[in-house]
Amino acid sequence: PILRARMSCRAAVASVINRTPLGKPISLSDLTTAAGKVGGVVTATMVSPVQVAGSDVISVQAYEKPQVLNVDQDVIITFVGD
Repeated sequence: PILRARMSCRAAVASVINRTPLGKPISLSDLTTAAGKVGGVVTATMVSPVQVAGSDVISVQAYEKPQVLNVDQDVIITFVGD
């Protein structure tokens, strides 16, 4: 069950990133919301990059396309007790 939840969380986060259009910043809260919607996940917290008051985005340049190339390396999911 934990392995399946981990894989589903990675896929959910990667989907948000990969759907982001060219040049649009990524909201950290969108990533945690996507992970939190996975069955079996009670809560999700962003560890890195750190969310700080007034800054809820990963900046993206106008010519950049956010993309997860390797979900196993680019999206790290940790569960309490790991």
